Amino acid sequence: MRENLSSTIQTGSHFILRIGMIGMLYLISVLASNILSAHQFGIYEYAINWVDIMLLLVLLGGDRYIVRLLPEYHLKKLWGDIKGLIIFTALSALILTLLFVVGTIAILQIEIFRLSSITSFEMYYALSHGHWIPLLQQNQWSFVALWYGILIASPLIFLRAIIRLLQTVLQSIFRPIIGQVPETILLNGGMVLIMVVIFFAGLGGISANMLILIYTVIAVFTVIVMFVLLRRSVPDEFLNTKAKFHTKQWISIGMPFMISTGLTMLILRLPIIIIGFIGTPTDVGIMSVMIRVASAVTLFQISASLVVSPRFSQLLSQDKYEQLQRVMTIISTMMSLAGTGMSILLVLFSTPILGLFGTEYLNHTNLLHLLAIGLAISANLGLANPLLMMAGYEKLVVKWTAFLFACSVLLTFYMIDRYGLLGGAISWILIDIINNAWSMLAARHTTGINSLPFIGLWRLHHETA
Repeated sequence: MRENLSSTIQTGSHFILRIGMIGMLYLISVLASNILSAHQFGIYEYAINWVDIMLLLVLLGGDRYIVRLLPEYHLKKLWGDIKGLIIFTALSALILTLLFVVGTIAILQIEIFRLSSITSFEMYYALSHGHWIPLLQQNQWSFVALWYGILIASPLIFLRAIIRLLQTVLQSIFRPIIGQVPETILLNGGMVLIMVVIFFAGLGGISANMLILIYTVIAVFTVIVMFVLLRRSVPDEFLNTKAKFHTKQWISIGMPFMISTGLTMLILRLPIIIIGFIGTPTDVGIMSVMIRVASAVTLFQISASLVVSPRFSQLLSQDKYEQLQRVMTIISTMMSLAGTGMSILLVLFSTPILGLFGTEYLNHTNLLHLLAIGLAISANLGLANPLLMMAGYEKLVVKWTAFLFACSVLLTFYMIDRYGLLGGAISWILIDIINNAWSMLAARHTTGINSLPFIGLWRLHHETA
């Protein structure tokens, strides 16, 4: 019971930090939407969304499989294995980020070659200064501007991958709060501070690319601080031990995690990606703001997943299923209450919240209402997906996620083409609810654990008493 209480306290503390981080992310979006034009804001949001997607791919699903492996390594004091796993994941992230950069440059060069009226130098010069080239049609300019923003943001992929890697390591050795503080305070807090200065100093004319470069510099300092924190959280044996590599084992375990988490992130960002291809940067900005604001409903769900996943892995390895059900019930109930409460707040105060981003967003409160209510329904299905991954059913999850992704692409393209932004919101919510409902049923069938909230809560209360 003390361990359950400890998990709950850690989740609560981590939740507070996540609230601070999400609050700062909202402030960043609010300030960016006021500092940048609607067109530049769309470029900024599109680039950051691609960074989020590639972050999981370049980690080879590392933030998941490390959570699965490191608690055991830490328990057995296998410091060489821990060091090797960190080095292997970091090098993989670097190599895959460089490949992504090459691919992005190739896409831009192909588009520039197709637009034979301008040279590469003219195109890159204009993009670097946020200028529009009169020789191009507006839709042609939108495409190259969006992908140039992605190119500028590509170093962030590696830097944020390292931040996520170090967070996951600290989380897996049961230091989740220490791992969260630098991202919340230094990375996002520093970005907020600089943007507040830009806003009140009246430094108009700043481009999306300049804002991304500022973000990159802050990320460098955050990585340095996190390495220092990791050094202080491990014994001297960690530094003195030679790194051991189990590459084949890590790849075989990591690939299903990479495919699953990568496809899941693509599904979560699919409306934004598709709008970026067939819409305008302004539409990208609108949809991105709606999803970002509505995602506050899943705040506790994300926090709980990060904190409780190592606990799931530990209890499963010890065959303590009754205790695992208790942890799941408590966390799912807290997640349900938090998600439902946040959804109600977003529906009631949607107008003043969206007004912070600009008047152009006030015409889309119906999108926020739909997304908030849908995510509340999804939050009441519990925290089953992390349980499946920790229980060793990642291949089952990969097959389901691949099938769901294919369906999502077809549905989202159809809905956006037919109903615009509203269609994108409807398809996004439907897919999210279906995914969580499947995870709940699959977890119950494979592990016998019921992820629904409030299940047996009365009995747990009397056992505690």
